[in-house]
Amino acid sequence: MAEEMPLFMLASAVETRYKEQFADALENWRGIEAKAQGLIAIAGILLAGILAIAGRENFTADAGVLLALAASVTFLTLGLIDAVLVLRMRTMRSPPQASLLRDVILDVARTSHDATTDEIVSSFIRDQFDAWEGAVDDMQSHIRAKAAELRTSTYLILAALLSLVISTLSVILTG
Repeated sequence: MAEEMPLFMLASAVETRYKEQFADALENWRGIEAKAQGLIAIAGILLAGILAIAGRENFTADAGVLLALAASVTFLTLGLIDAVLVLRMRTMRSPPQASLLRDVILDVARTSHDATTDEIVSSFIRDQFDAWEGAVDDMQSHIRAKAAELRTSTYLILAALLSLVISTLSVILTG
């Protein structure tokens, strides 16, 4: 039955799947960026709080608390920088454009139907698949890199929170 299905229907089905893969990858991309924006906000708020408290005139603390606060500021700053790096622009291949399809259709329309037309169509389909494959692969590769940066940023901010908990408990326990 598949042999009876015209080539353009098979090509259309494959292209539809590529579009779905690209749309899924784009959704993942947006999710990672939204999480990075959240981490930036959290880190910024925590940094502002620490600096506001530490900047008060009557702020005093023992060496252990100061060390824990310094570690928190360091981890937060590094986590903030890494989360911002998740959002940086990246160059990647784009999916096939409609203008390419238009040009091929016009070429085929100007040509009488013969082996040359079949060759043009076959070449076009192959080029479309290659372009989609490259765009999807490129997007997924960048998503993996963004996810790794986001994970690092998350760990740094968690380390900062742990350091803040330690410094807070130290202040509470030493009264």
